[in-house]
Amino acid sequence: MSGRLTAEFSVLGGQAEAQTWSCFSRAQVLLATGDVAGAASLMEQQDQAANHPTVSKGARAMHAANRVMFAIRQGDLAAAVEWGSRLAEYDELNDIMDIRFHCVPSRLLIALGQKTAAMKQLQDFYQKANQAGAQGVIIKIRVYQTLAAATPEEALDFLSEALKMGGPAGYIRTFVDEGRLLAPLLHKVLSQGITPEYTSKLLNIIEDEERQRTAASSKTAPSVPPTGLLSERELEILRMVAAGESNREIAAKLIIALGTAKTHVHRIFEKLNAKDRLQAVTRARELRLVQ
Repeated sequence: MSGRLTAEFSVLGGQAEAQTWSCFSRAQVLLATGDVAGAASLMEQQDQAANHPTVSKGARAMHAANRVMFAIRQGDLAAAVEWGSRLAEYDELNDIMDIRFHCVPSRLLIALGQKTAAMKQLQDFYQKANQAGAQGVIIKIRVYQTLAAATPEEALDFLSEALKMGGPAGYIRTFVDEGRLLAPLLHKVLSQGITPEYTSKLLNIIEDEERQRTAASSKTAPSVPPTGLLSERELEILRMVAAGESNREIAAKLIIALGTAKTHVHRIFEKLNAKDRLQAVTRARELRLVQ
């Protein structure tokens, strides 16, 4: 640890717990606009704050939850799983953690492709949040249920309900932070005339932040997409993976065997040097193979 960081750590004192709350929100904003280094620096500050002896067990658990979400936002599934394991170590999670963080394990399951298990958890959390009158949590749960839905129709129902609740209250980041996955569904909702002004606003923010991320990454990303890296069929499947579709859904849409779909996805991972879907999609966007 450098002298500067040691000094900052020492100064934290009684403010350490407050620091664990503030860094993640600021890091999310930086990450949304493509400042990955700045976001990572803030999360390192949160790491220091969370390790301070004055910090409560509840704050440490919430720090682990924040780290899970930060890793998911970056497409680093390995780190998300590691922090998820740390989060699970808090046996009294439901007693010590803010209700807003209860559905983080469910979001991790979604990232891992375990949508059925995630949906079961989210249904239980919805009942608890509803009893507590926690509208903000309910909206977030509905957004996550949108991502975990078994069918496009079910997803649209969950998203429509979330938008109708979120619009009057002015919720933005609950939707925008999941923009890459929600954008196609938001366009469908908009075409159906559901909360058009609010939905358009969310889409505009998502598209603006995507432009900022693209501009930031273009400094190091190839200026021209590599040709011949993936076949036409692999590009088609890659776009479906980016849309959040499972191997079974891909097989059904393309009328191919499930095993064939799995083979295509595995080959895409190999060609993109990716360990999982999140890394594959992140790499594909860096190479401008998908939007």
